[in-house]
Amino acid sequence: MKHLEDSMQVAFFKWADMQYPNLKKLLHHSPNGGKRNALEASRFKQMGTRAGFPDVILLMPKNEYGSLCMEFKTE
Repeated sequence: MKHLEDSMQVAFFKWADMQYPNLKKLLHHSPNGGKRNALEASRFKQMGTRAGFPDVILLMPKNEYGSLCMEFKTE
């Protein structure tokens, strides 16, 4: 893994898949970051990829919240 945040996210998904296998279809990573060539970056942008979008989304309503959005950060 090139970045610590990537490693953290991989570990999180391994943990979540083992602890909460019933959430697999509700827990999603949106690949916003990383290096892409100009053509691929343009295509992703046209398809709706947005800078600053959360790393991980749990699409499960709870109380007054419609979802849980998470961002993995390091120092």
